[in-house]
Amino acid sequence: MKRKIKIIIPYKKILISLILGILSIFALYTLFENLRQSFSLILSVNLPVYLLAILISISAFHMYIISWTFLLKALKIKIRFRHVVSLVWTSYFFDAMIPTGSVSGEVIRAYLTSRKYGAKLADAMSSVVAHRIVAISSFLIMGLITFISLFLLFHLSQQILILCGIMLSLSLFALIVLTYLSLKPKAINKLLKVILRICKKLSRKAEKKIKRWEPRVSQAVQEFSKGMKLLITHKKTMILTFLTSIIWWLGNAFVGYIIFLSLGYRINFFLILFVFTITILVRMIPIFIPGSMGLFEAVTIGLWSSLKVST
Repeated sequence: MKRKIKIIIPYKKILISLILGILSIFALYTLFENLRQSFSLILSVNLPVYLLAILISISAFHMYIISWTFLLKALKIKIRFRHVVSLVWTSYFFDAMIPTGSVSGEVIRAYLTSRKYGAKLADAMSSVVAHRIVAISSFLIMGLITFISLFLLFHLSQQILILCGIMLSLSLFALIVLTYLSLKPKAINKLLKVILRICKKLSRKAEKKIKRWEPRVSQAVQEFSKGMKLLITHKKTMILTFLTSIIWWLGNAFVGYIIFLSLGYRINFFLILFVFTITILVRMIPIFIPGSMGLFEAVTIGLWSSLKVST
């Protein structure tokens, strides 16, 4: 007989937290004039237009999921779409809680794909890494288009030009390194051996386990590389993944454009695309603060201020 699991919901704690949250917002509202102005502006939002932004945001998120499903199908990993949605949401959660430049979320996504849905871990990892490579490629192309458009349309400050150059250089470097490691199993094995040697020196107890796992790790690396090479031969799959990734990118930037419209501001779309691109790059930096709290907002406000947009 199966035992029934009783779920206890702490209503008192939830209610207390809710009251404290409302009181905190009220205190901030009464103490700071700028916040009062911000709240007044938020309350004046054009609701139908704002709801359109929410709808576009949801659609863009699903484009990101669809771009991954193409890779899963190419590797013959059969997962229902609603389960794929769940996997991506879970990876987002781990990215927020363990901010390591999206690495934690990607690892969890590959692990759960293998553990829950019977896929080979190497194939699951191949799909996730290939998805990341396509995302970086779209990031690089959209960043380049944005930079050229801004350069032609506006008189940019030296700081903005340097920031664009750094952004594109880092993206290109990450793309080259990730692609090289994905297609060269020997390079990955060398890197893993260095890591394993360090682990051996740090813990003697782990040495025996590491020796036992080394052949398995080496085999998994070979399978992972085969999976990556297989995906590259699927040109149609890679093109569809890339196009849906671009749509996801543009969709997210367009959300910002629609939100500005709902507040009564008409901002040049290329400026919004530029700010969105920079903030995505910031989110990729492993600062080890859950949710990158504060940094994302500070960078966004700083960018809009430098572009002479009221914050």
